[in-house]
Amino acid sequence: MKNQDILDKSSINSKIVIKKYLPLLVSLAISTVTIISTLLKPGIKNPDGTVSTYIVQTNLILGFIGLAIISILAILKKEIWNVLFILFQLIFFLDLVTIGNFSFYISLGPITINLTPIPFVLTHLKLNKDVLVKLKLKEPKDPASIKAKMETEKKHFNAQIEIFKEKWKDKSKEELETIIENNVHELTAIEAAKQLLK
Repeated sequence: MKNQDILDKSSINSKIVIKKYLPLLVSLAISTVTIISTLLKPGIKNPDGTVSTYIVQTNLILGFIGLAIISILAILKKEIWNVLFILFQLIFFLDLVTIGNFSFYISLGPITINLTPIPFVLTHLKLNKDVLVKLKLKEPKDPASIKAKMETEKKHFNAQIEIFKEKWKDKSKEELETIIENNVHELTAIEAAKQLLK
């Protein structure tokens, strides 16, 4: 019974892990299929007897190379792949690379916006929520990160107190009491005044 439970848990974990890579895998599959289908398309025979063949666009080749590099990093479990995939989609958004022979655009006057990368980015962010923490768009929620952040803030607070203590070391007892009572200074200044009165 226990072996079956272990097998069930490992298969669930592998499904979760594969989900994280879904936008990358779909992008790479589209790019690969587009390149192969372009290369395998038969040429068109012209009236003069020559044959015109299809060529793969440069930005499609660049897109495939970028996705291949990101995929290798993902396979090697380098966490930078998450951020690079977002960066790749930003470059895709700017039409410098592409993943296929299709794109969806919206025009706002003279500005044309490529909408194709948006579902890839949104899906990637939904499945890889830790990317937002890496991009510093979201606070980490694990206890170690919270503790480290609190320690940093405490060090900064204490450093500010020391600055005020040095600045106000020559103030009289009455001046320090006035700073505390008026409560118009920032918290670190008031704390520095309290410590100097001790």
